[in-house]
Amino acid sequence: MNYNVYMESSDWITQKYIEWRGDAIGREKTITEYAEDYIGVSQEVMYGWMKKDGSKPRKSEHIKKLFDKYGYEVYEVLGFNSVDRRLRELQAEYDAIPEDKKDDMLEVIRRWMREQGWKKEE
Repeated sequence: MNYNVYMESSDWITQKYIEWRGDAIGREKTITEYAEDYIGVSQEVMYGWMKKDGSKPRKSEHIKKLFDKYGYEVYEVLGFNSVDRRLRELQAEYDAIPEDKKDDMLEVIRRWMREQGWKKEE
């Protein structure tokens, strides 16, 4: 779905807050809790995002925090180019590799690409 055509980012983040809050009868969940405890940004930053004609998330650290909660939907809402589904799948596989093995994985891919003739010898 192309969110940025149908929904402003301020409306989208407000809707996500409402969904997160749920039916909190008797135990209201605040925007501060959503911002600081759930997303990991300050209350001030969140209020700026929720405000009509307010700021949009632009710092990579903020976008990453939103991505960690909402996935690629964030990129569409913010008007970034949609990412190929296969690249998303590769990212998920990459994320599952232990940190000390990621360089080994990269070398395997580079070797395979050279064997296919898609990458020149270094």
